[in-house]
Amino acid sequence: MPASSNRDTAPAPEPGMRFSAISAGPAPVPEGGANLRELIAILGKRKRSIAAATVLATALAGAYLMVAATAYTATTSILIDARTRTP
Repeated sequence: MPASSNRDTAPAPEPGMRFSAISAGPAPVPEGGANLRELIAILGKRKRSIAAATVLATALAGAYLMVAATAYTATTSILIDARTRTP
């Protein structure tokens, strides 16, 4: 493949556009950034995906803990002095 291929280079962002680390491309963001109401609206639209990911991660973690070998165990002994103390 030639070194000058456009496939490996990303287009330059337009003014006022920022790239997100998890986005496939530029995401339009107002100059002042996103406000709290916009963020809550986005979370509201994605609540099923967020809930599904949370349940899946919790289930996978629980399943792993059920099958994982115990690495450490602890035991303790308590010695109770039955003698009465006189002040």
